[in-house]
This record gives sequence, structure tokens and C-alpha cells, in this order.
Amino acid sequence: MREDVTNAPMSSNPKESPARDPARMAGFCAAALSGAGLLLLLLLMLSLGLRRGMNHDECLPLAAGALFARHLSLPYRDYPYFHMPDLILLYGVLFRWCRFVLLPARLFSVVAGWLTILLLWIIVRRECRGKPLPVRWLLPAAAALLLFSSPIFRDAFWRTWNHALATLFGLAAAAFALRPRLGWRWFWAGVFIGLAIGTRLTFAPLFAPLAVAAAVEPAGGELRERTRRVAIFCAGAAVSLLPSLILFAMAPAQFLYGNFTFNSTTNILFRQSYHNPQATLRARLLFPFTTLLPHRSNLVLALLFVLLVAAALIRFSKMPVEARYRLLLVLGLFPFTFMGAIAPQVTQHEYYYPFVPLLVLAIAIPAAAFCPGRAVWILPLLLLAASILTTAWTWEEYQRLAILKRPSAWPAVIFHEAGLEARGLVRAGRVLTLDPIIPLEGDLDIYPALVTGSIAWRAEPFVPPAERDGLMMMGPDNFSAKMEQTPPAAVIASPSSLLDPPLIAWARAHGYAPHLLQPRGKLVDQATVWTAQ
Repeated sequence: MREDVTNAPMSSNPKESPARDPARMAGFCAAALSGAGLLLLLLLMLSLGLRRGMNHDECLPLAAGALFARHLSLPYRDYPYFHMPDLILLYGVLFRWCRFVLLPARLFSVVAGWLTILLLWIIVRRECRGKPLPVRWLLPAAAALLLFSSPIFRDAFWRTWNHALATLFGLAAAAFALRPRLGWRWFWAGVFIGLAIGTRLTFAPLFAPLAVAAAVEPAGGELRERTRRVAIFCAGAAVSLLPSLILFAMAPAQFLYGNFTFNSTTNILFRQSYHNPQATLRARLLFPFTTLLPHRSNLVLALLFVLLVAAALIRFSKMPVEARYRLLLVLGLFPFTFMGAIAPQVTQHEYYYPFVPLLVLAIAIPAAAFCPGRAVWILPLLLLAASILTTAWTWEEYQRLAILKRPSAWPAVIFHEAGLEARGLVRAGRVLTLDPIIPLEGDLDIYPALVTGSIAWRAEPFVPPAERDGLMMMGPDNFSAKMEQTPPAAVIASPSSLLDPPLIAWARAHGYAPHLLQPRGKLVDQATVWTAQ
């Protein structure tokens, strides 16, 4: 007679039941906690990004992206632009499907910052493969928190600048370069470093160490194989740089001016005009020590870096060959990242944004290598404790989750409301303004030459007069003549702005009527809309 399998006794072998395997259960719980923690970080980052105001430099990619979305206007060819173009092309795609401007860009930047944390977590988790359970889960968590709590990261990831996206692309390139025995990894490393360069030119120096890494990686091979890897890497970079190459072919002089001359010759003259003490090479070289290191979270990160890298170099011969290669690759990226940070004439905190994930990686690689033995628990716990400490120091910046339930309090929504109010006052036509976010939020047109807001306006006097028309530079010296040719339907200016008096004087002289927009709090300047009679 056939045996009834439903009445068969259950196996007493615990290996056949995942629920009875303590190690597997511990791994499952650690994975669930890690996932929940990463999602919590995303919510905290959203709460910070959505309640912050807007810096005037953020107008540059926002306005350019809006013109690309609405009129297919291209940088360099149709208006001056002072960065590489990839970010505005992505913003253009976003703005095609959204009536807001600042809000989708702000969300995009926050997600890019969070993906950087997630990617760092994945890289460190992969570095811990084959290690004991405490190392596999505690070390990636510590790495994620060290990046999350960095004041450099905190103050820049949510901005609609190009730092967050370029750093994500750069870290992705490094992630592929760090992957052993992954097919086509050098092609994808090239693609992502090309995307990073196409987003922010200061990532261009990183191309060199990655190309060298492709040639000398432990996989070795004959000269032909090494040359093939470098060629594949270069091909990937060339593919992702195609948009920039096409735009360069369309307007070579304007492309070179926007990415090189403006940030060198013109910017130097502008800085010298008001004797900026930061516009010197010495100031840029000392910036990390005089401005960044005094912050206690930065100091903790720097100390961890020095201690663990020094320990790794002392025990370098005992590290696995592939771990040595990965550590040297990450360390080799530092001088080239520093070259990009000091390239602009005046160094800012956000220029060191790409350093933070590299610092954390340089800490995590030797930590993972040294953990076997008596340090299985000690080193991951020490790093986790340090990351919790730095997170506690910055916690007050993130503890306003309630803002997520109040969209009406988000500055991005407030700017949009101001734009809609301005739209109700303006007839069809272009708006003359140095603050393009308000008219663009109201779906109004602006003058393409002022897509950079106040940046080109301030620099125009330092451009030779014979070159201004070719470079499409509009400023206080030549805007009046251009307005006579194509008068604006309205002028939007802020009484508190130091740059707007020429616009206000022009509007008064030509009989424009002022309309003061409703006050909307301290994060949004109260603007005046001057309309043609």
C-alpha cells in the first residue's frame, strides 16, 4: 500500500530547515535591518532636501534644462553655459513630464545622493565577501553612515548642482574597476567615467589612473591583452562622451569658452576685481586643512583614514593580492580628485564632495582585510561606533521628517506658486530677469543669454567687447541695447538684490508698472514683476 507522505515524520536534520539555521536567520535579520536602515536614510535625506531653499548657482542647470525641454535649445549653440552638458540633458527629460522645475530636480539630486550611499554599501559588502557575519553586515553599515554623516555630503547632495550626479557616476566607474573577473567591466568603467566627465569636467583627471589600472590589474596577461583592456575602457568613455562631442562640434568656440576660458581667464579677472583672498593657488591648496579639517566629523574621517591606511601599508605584504590592488587603485584616485577640486579659481566645500566616498572606501578595504582573527568583532564595531558618533553630531539637520507630510511648506512648491502668480501678471513674451526660476516655474519664457542668471551678468564686463555677441554674453554694459531690439513683456527683479538695480532702472525708464508678489517667507525673496503698459 502507498505510504501517505502527509503523515511522514519531519526531518530532524536542522540543515534542511532554514528557519532552524541560526546563521541563516542572523543573516536574514541583518539583511532586513540593513534594508530598513537604507530606506530610513532616504527618508531623512528627502526631509533635508525638500525643506532647504535654493542657491543662485542652482539656477544654471535648472534654467538650461527647462529651455532644452520646452524649446530644444542647446547649450553653447543657443546660450552660454559654463559646465559640461549631461546634467541639463537629463533635467530636460525630467521637465518634459513635469510642470515643476525645482521640485523634480531636487528629488533627482537627493536620489543620486542616496544611490551613492547604496553603491558604497554594495562595494563594501562585496569587499567583505567570505568574511564572518559581523564583518559582512557591520562594516557596510558603518561605511554608509560615515558617508551619510559627512558635513560635506550633507551640505551638497540635495543641491541641483552637478556634484551629486557626477560623484555617483565616478563611484560607479571605480566600482567596475574594483570588480575582479567581471566581463566587460572596463567598458562600463569607461562609460561611467565618461558620464562623470560629461557632467562635471573636474572628473577628467580620474580618467588617467583608471586607464593605468586597466593596464596593470592583477589579471595580468600579455601586452596585447593589457592594451585591449585599455582600448575597451577608452571606447566606453568615448561612447558616453558623445553628447559633449556633438555639442562641441556644433559650437566649438562657445564650448571651449564655457568649459575652459570662462573658468580661467574671465573668472580670474572677475575675482581680482573685488580682491577675493580665496582666489589664489595657496588658498586652494590649504583649503582642506584650514576649512574642512576643523569640523569634528571631517576630523574623525581623516583620522580613521590615516590609521587604517597606515596599518595597511605596514602589513601590505600580508594582504591578498587583489585587496592590495583595490587599495592602491582607490589611493591612486586621490591626487587626481584633488586636482579637480582645486581647478576652479575659488575652492568651495562641495568641490570635495567626491573625496568622501573615496575616503570611506580607503577605510573599508583594509578594515575588511584585517578583520579575520581576534578583530572579527572589534574593528567593525569600532567603525560602527565612530559612524554613529558622527551621525549623532549631524542628527539635528535630519530630524524633521514631518516636513514630508506638508508639501505646501517645501520651498520648491513655494517657488512654483510664485511662478504661477507671476504668470497671471505677464502677457505673452520674454521676461528679463536675473532669477530665472520664478518665470520658468510659471511656464514663462526668458532670454536665453541670461539662462545662467547672475553668473554671466557679472562676468560680461570682463569679456572683450568684440567677443560678447559671439559668446552670447549679456550684462550691465550691453543689455539695454539688446532690450531695444527685443523688448521684454516683463521684468522680474528683487529689491534686495545688489545686481537688479539696472533692471529696475530700465523698467522705470520705459514705463513698466510694478506689481509686488506676495511674501512667501525667508527662503524665497519677494520679487517685483514690472509689466509693459
